[in-house]
Amino acid sequence: MSCAKLLPQDEAVAVLGLPLDGLAVGDVRGVPAMAVGRTARETCTYTAVNPVWPVKGVVLVVTVGWFVDPASARAQHERNVADVAGGGAVASEHLGAATAAVVVRRDRTVLLSVFRRTNVDVEIANAVGRPSASRGVLDDVVRRVLARLVDTRSTA
Repeated sequence: MSCAKLLPQDEAVAVLGLPLDGLAVGDVRGVPAMAVGRTARETCTYTAVNPVWPVKGVVLVVTVGWFVDPASARAQHERNVADVAGGGAVASEHLGAATAAVVVRRDRTVLLSVFRRTNVDVEIANAVGRPSASRGVLDDVVRRVLARLVDTRSTA
């Protein structure tokens, strides 16, 4: 699934509060990693490019991983949380039926989530807003992406 479908540019600028023409989107498809049960990965990088906006550079990164089963997705989620936290503080968070962890770093805030066979990890540059405000943006982005990915009637 492309970034245009996961989090369209017009929604990303609205969530971030950027001017309509202020965001460039990069789309990278990853290869399967069967050793960890990952069947596909998509990374969407949103870069602020409007010359009048005070923040420049990468402001949002959305990474989605699809796995063969919920156990593989959860195991990779736990590895990702440990890697991003680097021994630092991790705050648990629940987004409906999804489980999530939030890590606040000096320059970015990251929300890593797992729901069934899917991981959605989102990071926002702290320059976009205070880390406490960033959490609301991250929650919003994860919910939007999961809504596009998950058939809620599915029991998988």
